[in-house]
Amino acid sequence: MSETKEKKQKSFLNTAIRNFPVNWTYSFLITLFLSLPLANLKRAVSVNIPSVSLYSSADNAKASFPLWNTPFIIGLGILILMLFLISLVFLALYIAFAIKIRQQKKKELKEAFGTAGSLFVKYGSRILFFLFEFILLAMGGGTICYLLFLFLPNRLLKWWELSLPFGYHTPPIYTEMAASHSFVTLTGTDWKVLVYRIVSAVAILFGNYLMFVFLTILIAMFITVIRGLYRKYTAEVKSEIPGEKNKTAGKKKYRFLPYVFVVAVSFSVLIISVLFGIFYEDFDEGYDTSIVAHRAGGVHASENSLEGIRYAIHKGVYASEVDVQRTRDNFYIINHDSTFERLLGEPGKITDMTWEEMQFWLIPDTTGNGRLHRIPLMEEVLDEVNGREKLFIELKGASADRRMVDDIMKMVGERGEVDNVVLISFHPEAIEYAEEHYPQVKTGILLFGKLGGKINYPCDILLLDEGMASYTDIQRIKEIHKEVGIWTVNDSRRMNFFLRSKVDYIITDEIDLMEEAKKNQDSRTDREQMRDMIIRLLRGGY
Repeated sequence: MSETKEKKQKSFLNTAIRNFPVNWTYSFLITLFLSLPLANLKRAVSVNIPSVSLYSSADNAKASFPLWNTPFIIGLGILILMLFLISLVFLALYIAFAIKIRQQKKKELKEAFGTAGSLFVKYGSRILFFLFEFILLAMGGGTICYLLFLFLPNRLLKWWELSLPFGYHTPPIYTEMAASHSFVTLTGTDWKVLVYRIVSAVAILFGNYLMFVFLTILIAMFITVIRGLYRKYTAEVKSEIPGEKNKTAGKKKYRFLPYVFVVAVSFSVLIISVLFGIFYEDFDEGYDTSIVAHRAGGVHASENSLEGIRYAIHKGVYASEVDVQRTRDNFYIINHDSTFERLLGEPGKITDMTWEEMQFWLIPDTTGNGRLHRIPLMEEVLDEVNGREKLFIELKGASADRRMVDDIMKMVGERGEVDNVVLISFHPEAIEYAEEHYPQVKTGILLFGKLGGKINYPCDILLLDEGMASYTDIQRIKEIHKEVGIWTVNDSRRMNFFLRSKVDYIITDEIDLMEEAKKNQDSRTDREQMRDMIIRLLRGGY
């Protein structure tokens, strides 16, 4: 074998190109094989540690990069490299030792160790060279792939978007075809938008697919080269030992099959991308997340006050949420805690006090503006709302029982507000009673902590604690055809997370921040919405 040919065979890049189809096939099949247990693992983690889902999106990937500069990560990398080299040494010694023991030629053991050691130095230097070449190929190839498959297509699509009508809707093609059994008639603008969506879908799906192909091939090539070196190394060790024969591998059959597989999968992904772009309007479910002001008006007005109700109505939010409790003499007042100790320093329980005792109390405005407010009754809140917004009434505390449900529904019915009211509570038995005796009113159960195994509660809405809610929880609830609400979301990052997960309600104190987050979500282009939709589908969420 000539020296030039031998050098070519030693090149990592040459080996990678020569073995491209076979290793791409292996890497793709292995990835598919691992995807099921990995998906289940991620689902289990996301249920128990929901914050993992928040940080696993591409939007938050940049925040993880600085972690690679920490001394711990650098030290860990050095340790892994040292363990890798040490393992090679032990592998070399083990091979030499195993061969000599098997041949029962102990007197030649020292010679075998020497042979193995010299070959280890030879192949160890090759491995280090391949590592260096691998890093260069990964950095250079990764940068080129990123520019060609992701960065440039998205930049070009951004320029294209400037010439298209924003928020334009084409007819839902599949729906029209199913109804009329013919292809829908599209206008000139429809065709422009449709072509843009097809190109966008190809850029998102096929572009990320090509990046995935590059990464999996790169890993498979690395394994191939190391495996090839190991085989040559063990063959040379055996050739140095008398009586050992080096077995040569026979020719592989059907080498054309990997090429067929590569072309078939790539073509399939391309077709799926095109179809997704064509039928995007049919896929778009059009969920509209509604904003619910926590404790009447959020942080912008005093909690559980008529002023808070007025502020929420002024802002045009979907609904206000208030907390109702019953006094000892059967009046229903609006207050969150079981006492007024936090607001007024009064430790007595509401259920042990009468309305006559507290009706003239003045509560300092919780926003700190110095105003004073009297305690509102449930009737006053209903009269203030008067159909101008929805009202989430939380049945609160020890008095959240059947009697409270009956009394509240009587007030609501007398004012004709049944369609504008939602009864919610931490007490499933009260909501179950409402579902049974007042099926016309919407109901919801508040859940704190993990969702758990039981989800088919007798209600219309399941309201999850924002600290524990995950894509998996949202998916499970939607699968049983219930609405999903999240409470109490006051962080913009989490707002974006739940808006993209397309929950039905978000209860928040930060109404203005929530409106801004929703405005940003609504102003996304078709390309951005396609990307978010694909991310949800890949995560197994809605």
